[in-house]
This record gives sequence, structure tokens and C-alpha cells, in this order.
Amino acid sequence: MSPSLWTAAIHLAGKSASTVKREDLDAAIGVWRRMEHEGNISSSSVAFNILFDLAIKSGQFRVAERIIADMKKRKAKFSRFGRVAQIFFNGLKGNARGVRRAYDDFIKAGEVVDTVVLNCVIASLIRSGEAKLAEIMYERMKEAHERLKRNASEKAVMYPLPSQDYSAYRKASKRLGRVLGMTSYLYDKLPDHHRALQAAMPLTPDAKTFHILLSYHAHVTGDLGRFLSLLSEMEGTLSIPSHGMVYILLFQGFAIHGSKKNTRWTYPRLQRAWLSFLRAVRDYDASIQTKPRTVNRKAKFAWSTETSFVEGKEQETQATAEEMEEAEEEFKEEANRIFHGTFNDAREELEDEWKYENSVYLGRTVIIACLRAFFTCGGRSAVLGVWEQIDQLWQGNLKQRDIDAVRAVLRELVPPRCH
Repeated sequence: MSPSLWTAAIHLAGKSASTVKREDLDAAIGVWRRMEHEGNISSSSVAFNILFDLAIKSGQFRVAERIIADMKKRKAKFSRFGRVAQIFFNGLKGNARGVRRAYDDFIKAGEVVDTVVLNCVIASLIRSGEAKLAEIMYERMKEAHERLKRNASEKAVMYPLPSQDYSAYRKASKRLGRVLGMTSYLYDKLPDHHRALQAAMPLTPDAKTFHILLSYHAHVTGDLGRFLSLLSEMEGTLSIPSHGMVYILLFQGFAIHGSKKNTRWTYPRLQRAWLSFLRAVRDYDASIQTKPRTVNRKAKFAWSTETSFVEGKEQETQATAEEMEEAEEEFKEEANRIFHGTFNDAREELEDEWKYENSVYLGRTVIIACLRAFFTCGGRSAVLGVWEQIDQLWQGNLKQRDIDAVRAVLRELVPPRCH
């Protein structure tokens, strides 16, 4: 077998599934050892980079460190891909100094920085306790976006923006990453060209940037004001429409912070968030039925005009039991009105990852997050109320294993005797 075939075998052995486990790493290392001992082929930098990535993704940090040591001994160098993985690795270890050092090494190696790299740095800084620095990097990316818009005649604007065509943007980002892997030689041989290339890079935030920051504020800080501010910037300043992941993070935020004292993650706000989600799914469904294979990425979902549900001031007066019951009935009626006749079994089956990143739909993850949010903020009766609506809409759109997972969570929150 040729070295390239051995390298491909290492990669396939380690990534036989979507998630990398210890046994996957062991399988990849087994193929690597066979390559060196049976095939009598010395490891290339590519093979080491693959093993390093697998070690990180499987959580085997000691193995990753041994791979780095072996690379140094053999004088093998990290590729662009491997240098980005080093930034991520230090973030997983919570080593803020290591993150900054790895990023500096990345630049000193002559690599060109793009949005993918900055997203990795932001996520790694947050993991290592440097959230303020991560926010500063995000603000600089916003400034880069504004400069890009002002300089509309520059060539950099030809690079697809997320707000223009998200699918094209993702494809262009992947192609760009492969091209940038070959540009480090410019740093020493053609420094002027290298600087010009870096200056032309559109270092603008994308959906992944916002996913990182929104996750942090939904799961860690509980700062609902900052969550909504980021969402407003995403939809307004950068014209990136909300997608299913935003609602998942929002409901998870309610589930985590809804029971805390003096929280802003209140039950009435959760109800309005749920109604906003239903409108967004309805609107997306309508767009799919009108144009089966086309989704207008420029059109904002209902959420963009619904953010007042958390920004406005709520009445702090104590409601009577009768008033609360009336409000609950109005809430159910509104939800039924929104969804009357909108779900359709003829909707095309889409890949889960694509759905979460490009659409708003009633899937397993968002249902579970919603059930937990309603339990935290409103208790068992709230869960049963929202479940009545979900139960009428969801099963035709999920696989059996997803249905089983949702029902397991429902039984956990509300034992069978209660429903």
C-alpha cells in the first residue's frame, strides 16, 4: 500500500462514526502501527495531524501530548489543520495562556487567519475562562464586517457572506481552508503578497460565531440581555437569519436559569418564546411547500420581530388564580391558531445537521429542551400543557428512536400517573 492509502486508512479507522470514542482512536493507532512496522513506511506529518485530531476529539489528552512529543522527536510539522487543532486542544484543557501561545505560533508560522480560525480561538478562550477577551475578538470581527460593507468595490466582497447564500458560504469556507493550507510559504518568500492576502480576508462573524457566544450566555452566564443583544446583531447588523439552534439554546437557557431567584428567564417569557418558535416553524414550512428545494436565507423568521418578549418590562403585580387560568387558555388558543393546518407529512426529509443550521423545525433536541424549560419555569402542569400541543404535531416528523428519547424525558419530568 502507498503512504496515501495508509493515511486514508488511519483516517477512516478513527472516524467510522460522527463522534470519536477511545476505541476509534485505538483502531486508528493500530493501523498507524501496522503502517510503520508491517508496511515499513515512516509517518508523515499528515498521519500525525490525523492522530492528533482524533486524540483530541476522543478526549485522550495524554495521547495527544505524546503525539506532539513524537512529532518533535521526528521533526514533523503541524499543518494548518493541526495548528488550529492545537488552539482547540489548549482550550479543552482550560489553558488560556496555551491558547494565546498556539494562536501566536499559528500566525508566526505564516498561516492566514480566517473566520474559522477566529471561531476556534473564541471558543477556546471561553472554555479557558477568558470570555472578555473572546468578546473583544467578536467586536473586532464586527468592525471587519462593517469595513467590508463600506469597501463594496474591493475584491474581498466577492467572497460569499452568510446573509447572501449560506450554503455557498459554507462551501466557499471549506474550499478556502484547503487553499489557505498551501499559502504559508508566502510568508517568507513573498511577504508583500502574504500581507495582501491577509488584508483581503473577510474576517466577519458567521452563524458558528454566534452559536459559540449564544451557547455561552445561555448555558453559563444566564445573561438574557446579552443573549438578545447578540441575536439582534446577528439578524440586524449581519443579516444572518435565526435557525433552529438559536431556539434550542434559548429553551436550554430557560431550563438552566428559570428556577433561579430574581431570574429574567420567566414563565411568561418562555410562553412567548414558544409561540415565536411555532410561528418560525410555520413560516419555514410555508416556504418549503412553496419552493420545495429552496430556502430564502435572506428572509428573517418571526423571531426577529418577537424579541420584545424579553426586552419589555413585565407587570410585577400578583395575578389571581382565575387570571392565570385565563392567560393559560389564551396561550393555548394562540398556539393552536398559529399551527392550524401547517404541518404536512409531505415535507422533504432533510439531514439533521443541515436542519439545525439552516431551518427551524420541531425535532428531538428542541422538543426535549422545550419540555425541560417548561418544567423548570412552570412545573408539571406547564409541561403537560405544552405537551398537548407538541403531541399533535411532532411524531410524523421524527424517527422512532427520537420519539422514544422524547417520551423518556417526558416520563422523567412527569411520571405516567400524572398524564
